[in-house]
Amino acid sequence: MDKQSQEQLEEELGFSPEVVIDSLIDAARRFLVDSVSSVENTMLETENLQEAKHKKVIKEGIKKVNSQLEEELKKNTAKLEVYCIRNLFSLPSSVLSQRREDQKKSNNQNKKRANQSFQSKRQGEERINKIDPDVAELKRKISSVSFDLSSLFSSLFVFVC
Repeated sequence: MDKQSQEQLEEELGFSPEVVIDSLIDAARRFLVDSVSSVENTMLETENLQEAKHKKVIKEGIKKVNSQLEEELKKNTAKLEVYCIRNLFSLPSSVLSQRREDQKKSNNQNKKRANQSFQSKRQGEERINKIDPDVAELKRKISSVSFDLSSLFSSLFVFVC
């Protein structure tokens, strides 16, 4: 599986398949160690096997059984990993290609929105630039009218008094 497909798979599933497989393998190893240890303890605690010669034979036998079980576990976990990657944690290429197309469409839509937003902003700035001279002219006119009114009131006040 190539890196891009693996990343897409992780994105689709929401977890890493390798992490799940590794967790399963670790759990199997722990189970194996616990089981062999439990069998060994049970045999060593059995009353008629308490003699030193029996304990030595039990430990040697458990060691051989443990190494054989570990070897089988290694073989089978390798098979499990291949099986899981190929059959459980895989998506058909049609799904992945559809996902790629959807992402491209989404990216194009986002680009269009960003471009439209930029154009709207630019158009807004252009409108403001067109309005600014008009606003400045209106401010000038208001100031002159305001000055004219204050002159008129001054004249009236002088006239009345």
